[in-house]
Amino acid sequence: MSGITLALLAQFIIGVSIVIDKAFLKERKSGNVFAYVFWMGVFNLVTLLVLPFGFIEPSLNEILLSLFIGVMFVLALVFYYTAIERGEISNTAALFGGIGPLATLLVGNVFFITALTSSEKIAFGFMTIGGLLMFLTDKTRFRQTIFWVVMASLSFAFVSVFEKHLFNGTNFLTGFAMIRFGVFLSSMAMLLVPVWRKQIFTRTLETSKKSRWYYLFNRALAGIGSVLISYSISLDHPALINATEGFRYVTIFILAIFLSVWIPRLLRENFSRWVVVGKTVAVILIILGSTLLIFQRYYENQPVPEPAKISWGVTFSQKMSQDLGLNWRNNYLAILDELKPSGLRLVAYWDLLEPKDGIYEFKDLDWQMEQAKNRNIPVILTIGQKVPRWPECHYPAWLDVDNRETRENELTQYLAAIVGRYKNFPNLKYWQVENEPYVIFGNCKPGVTRFLEKEVTFVRSQDQMHPIILTDGGEWGGWYPVARLGDAFGTTLYRKVSNRIFGAMSLYFTPEYYSFKRDMVKKMVGKSDQPFLVIEAGMEPWGQKQIYEMSPEEQIRHFTIEEFFQNLDFARQTRFDQIYLWGVEWWYYQKLYGDSSYWLKIQETFSGGQKLH
Repeated sequence: MSGITLALLAQFIIGVSIVIDKAFLKERKSGNVFAYVFWMGVFNLVTLLVLPFGFIEPSLNEILLSLFIGVMFVLALVFYYTAIERGEISNTAALFGGIGPLATLLVGNVFFITALTSSEKIAFGFMTIGGLLMFLTDKTRFRQTIFWVVMASLSFAFVSVFEKHLFNGTNFLTGFAMIRFGVFLSSMAMLLVPVWRKQIFTRTLETSKKSRWYYLFNRALAGIGSVLISYSISLDHPALINATEGFRYVTIFILAIFLSVWIPRLLRENFSRWVVVGKTVAVILIILGSTLLIFQRYYENQPVPEPAKISWGVTFSQKMSQDLGLNWRNNYLAILDELKPSGLRLVAYWDLLEPKDGIYEFKDLDWQMEQAKNRNIPVILTIGQKVPRWPECHYPAWLDVDNRETRENELTQYLAAIVGRYKNFPNLKYWQVENEPYVIFGNCKPGVTRFLEKEVTFVRSQDQMHPIILTDGGEWGGWYPVARLGDAFGTTLYRKVSNRIFGAMSLYFTPEYYSFKRDMVKKMVGKSDQPFLVIEAGMEPWGQKQIYEMSPEEQIRHFTIEEFFQNLDFARQTRFDQIYLWGVEWWYYQKLYGDSSYWLKIQETFSGGQKLH
């Protein structure tokens, strides 16, 4: 179980405990916070029972750190329960939920806790905004609680961050036992202050026996939640664990509504229609953030295949090689004989293969297919009007592209010629019909997607032996329409793109996003065995101009060798077992002009590649 899942369970338990706390505090006179916190601290002595189960001797620094955490924890409890006593429980807790995670993130940044990933930031934002929205929907005694909430937030932030450091230096049981002993000592130190000592004993004696039993039960409940929170912090980022407190407010909100309606003598909260609507929206945000984190952690815990376990392929474009000023045949042979990919994606360019209406020139593509066949390399052959490389739609000059009916009829005849010629090649693995048909990119005429289903049906009618792969944009693409229509699915994978409005941008996705999206789409289309490939992992510069229009300095500025290595590792982290890289012509260009680092890295990566399956 991940730290996030444990934290959510803990927040539910603590949420129940806080509601009981509020009901318990309301039954007693004001000023009982010190007594309440004192006994909470005293009960921490019970945690010493874990000593026989893995306690190791701590260093002096670890002892001092645990004492500091204990003091801060007691202070945090005083601030927190003072805020609860002075304000409405659901509102005060929500304000703490908005400020607390931000405080932890700030303190964590100061004291060198690992930065959040992109998906973690999104989830963190959802949950934190949800907590603040819960607060903003209420008319609250803000001035009476804000100081105490801020102080509690900062105190708990220090507790969480330094707990993480302590757990990193020793095992969980040792760190937890030392911290709880520090809490016990800090609570006992409260007796040294005469005013506090008087409040503690006075309020304790005034409490009925029945209330004492309620209190003991609730402390046990809160103790379970506290142990789980501490253990969660040992497993995950403190700011994220604190952000899961949003789930605590969901619990408090629901229980507060129930008690206010059914047992108002225990708890009465202000729930106008606007408050209920606002808090419902907040609950949705909190649940969204929590769900995102759960899935993120689930996929992070899935094994990442070693490079040798991945079928690595490349896309080769004769046009791109020529545009870079290369001898494209030499480029192609170097790919086959030096890189030795496990798969190739080749491109049938309509304007090259049918330069005149009804007149076909297959010589170059025949040669590419033959060379791959001689080396037993499986081929994905991309066909259609929209295929890889700018301008995407490579219409022949003779075609009346503005007449959609004519264009589709001519395309059908072209497809028949292509399929008929290459369907008997033993190394043909898939037909790729169109390239990212649902992505609006390139100089294409309208109607690509409208004709797609007819195209797929037609290709199947011409060749029942080879499956069809369809592709879509990895980051923003819907995936479902093409996955439903095709036998296999290929996603693009880009980490850095460029456009005229925003310039160069790093896309805000984690590798786990692609794994999650794959599994969800498979369930939606009902094809659990459908192959999913990374068909185009961006491994070349992407700027405002085409690569062959950039100077060598511009190319490297847009895509450094460090980014190349990072993208390669990122592709592996998606946990797809078939990955086709994009940019092989540029790596060869770099190799010829003095920088072999890109080419050599791919050689090293591909050396353990397996065949497609």
